[in-house]
Amino acid sequence: MEIVVVLAILGIIAAFTIPAMLGFVKEAREKQAYTEIREVALACQSAYTEIYATYRLKPEDQVIYTPRYESAEPWDKAFQEKVRSLLGGDVHWEDVQGIAIMGNIMGIYYKSGDSVYHYYKDETGKVTITKQ
Repeated sequence: MEIVVVLAILGIIAAFTIPAMLGFVKEAREKQAYTEIREVALACQSAYTEIYATYRLKPEDQVIYTPRYESAEPWDKAFQEKVRSLLGGDVHWEDVQGIAIMGNIMGIYYKSGDSVYHYYKDETGKVTITKQ
């Protein structure tokens, strides 16, 4: 009889704690995605600065990366290689869905799990990250 009571109490405790734990796991995954997309943005900014100087780009020239589109511009390939080298193994390059930079404006699409996050930095430097 006592074992039934103990099992019932454990069941009640589990019913309250499991949803809370799942919420913590979801929140931790979102924070990890935000951290990773910021790492990608930092690597992109560093690579863009180097590529901008090397290829003598104009502010209206775009640097673009998307896995579905092979750019003919030599600086896009150099940019991609530089970003990948800066990221090392910290962020999975396959999760980067797209990058576009023009002057001070930057947009990044990043996939983490089942969600896609959009990083946008406007010309004033204001950063917005949204989950799609």
